[in-house]
Amino acid sequence: MLAKDIARPFTKIDKDSQIPQAWETLEGRKESHLVVVEDDVVVGIVSIKDFLFPIIDKARRRHFARFYVSSIMTPNPISVREDTPLVDVLRIMLEKGISSVLVYKEKPQFADRIITKKDLLKNISKFPPSKVSDIGTMNNIITGSPGTKINTAVSILKDKKISTLPIVERNRLIGYSDVRLISEFIITCYLDHPQHFHTILKQATLEDIMRSPITVEPEDTIQTIAPAILRRNFKGAVIAREITPLGVVTETDVAKYILSVLTKHS
Repeated sequence: MLAKDIARPFTKIDKDSQIPQAWETLEGRKESHLVVVEDDVVVGIVSIKDFLFPIIDKARRRHFARFYVSSIMTPNPISVREDTPLVDVLRIMLEKGISSVLVYKEKPQFADRIITKKDLLKNISKFPPSKVSDIGTMNNIITGSPGTKINTAVSILKDKKISTLPIVERNRLIGYSDVRLISEFIITCYLDHPQHFHTILKQATLEDIMRSPITVEPEDTIQTIAPAILRRNFKGAVIAREITPLGVVTETDVAKYILSVLTKHS
């Protein structure tokens, strides 16, 4: 399987676009990444986390001046030729800790397609069924409580390098949050209430933004649960027995699983 077999067209945005326009584009198209261009030449890429952490930093410094996509993008995004084996693409993503690569025919600056971890989930039916308990993170999972401050949750996500945060109270699973849901809350507050953003951020807790989780039994397959994760635009699902959380399965877990399958067959 090659990169071109699952690559798709990306959504692009000009480097001089302002943050509100970029976020509106990202949300409106239900994307996880925007490719940044200058005169139709690729110069960078922006993911959800690229929005989140700069805004938090500006809030801490109480600096609310307008800023542009070029100030938060990752320049010179990693690109691969369309005939690159998918197994090599996945190794790059996992080794470098990135969630996307661009795909080109002739020159990287004229890449016209993208592969993200969410695209791997969309193509999961092409791979053998696997139980979520075999590919997810089981036991000692990192969780939050309803009273966990949003600021604290952001630090947990960043420090632990995770994307999902099940919400637990008295060992009972009561909700779900992830980097996208937290980003939506923070960025909306930033854009709608810039002068009061710092106060809102200090007071907000996970209870204010949590959603009902997608729960799966350990024996369920990732192929079975993938449509629900994609439909709700979550970063993953919680593996549980009734209301007891046992683990999580995320987009990164799916990438590792597909890499293991391709490695065995290469």
